[in-house]
Amino acid sequence: SPKWFQDHPNDDGAIVHELVHVVMHCPRLDGSNWWMIEGMADYGRDKLGYTTPWSTPTRGDPKSGYQASAHFLLFVEQRFGQEYIKRTTSDLSTTGDFPQDIEEKLSLYMGIV
Repeated sequence: SPKWFQDHPNDDGAIVHELVHVVMHCPRLDGSNWWMIEGMADYGRDKLGYTTPWSTPTRGDPKSGYQASAHFLLFVEQRFGQEYIKRTTSDLSTTGDFPQDIEEKLSLYMGIV
């Protein structure tokens, strides 16, 4: 929002976050996928080094979106590789869905953190 950028004129990470949405161009955003879409946008910000004190990856319920989801995606990348992240991004961008086995990864993640 314009107010956000007036109050945070140096938040380049917010621009990166929004550009990830533009590039992904997901065909739908709803209750089943919003957390992954927002997490993917924050994951992109984090991977490119645009973190701020309030936007560093934090643990929490991955389905709460944004940084908690980004933290989950960093875990997935470390455990299952960059190719899994690429596949997840591709699936979201083309169908609005994510891989069927994401629930297994969520269970594993929740058992560790």
